[in-house]
Amino acid sequence: MAARFPEISGEEIQKLAEKAVNKNTVKTTKTWMNVWKSWAESKGFNDDILKYEAKELDECLSRFFAEIRKSDGSDYEPDSLRVMLAALDRHLKQNDSKISIAKDREFVKCRQVLEGKARALREKGRKRTLCTWRTKFSHSRFMFVFEVAKRTMKCVSKISA
Repeated sequence: MAARFPEISGEEIQKLAEKAVNKNTVKTTKTWMNVWKSWAESKGFNDDILKYEAKELDECLSRFFAEIRKSDGSDYEPDSLRVMLAALDRHLKQNDSKISIAKDREFVKCRQVLEGKARALREKGRKRTLCTWRTKFSHSRFMFVFEVAKRTMKCVSKISA
C-alpha cells in the first residue's frame, strides 16, 4: 500500500514546479520584454525595467503604452495591450520586484493611458479579438452540440418506431 505522505526529494518538487510553467506564457513575457527594451533603447531610456523607481517607471510606461506600435507601424489589438501589461508585470514579479504595475496605485496613470489607448483603438474599429474568437467558438460549439442532439433524436425516433 502506498504511503499517504511519502518523502519527496527537492528534485522531484522542482520537476513538479517546472511542469506548472506554461511555455506560451514564458514566450509572451520574453516577447514583450524585448519590445520594451527596443522601445527604451530607441528613446534613450534604461532598458532594465527592474532598475526604475515606481514614479519614474509609471512615467516611462505611460509614454511606452501611448507610443507602442508593431514593427510595421500598425497598432496592436486592444487585447494585446492588456497582455503586454501582464507580461511586464510578470517579469517584475519573477525577478522579485516588490512593485506591481498591474495592481499598485503608483501605476494608475500608465494603466489609464493603456485603457484609453485600448478604447481609442476600439472606437477606430479594432475589435476585442479574444471576445470575437470566443463568440465564434461558442457558436460553433453550440452548432456541434445541436447537431449531435439532432442525430440522437433521429436515432431515438427510429428505435421507438
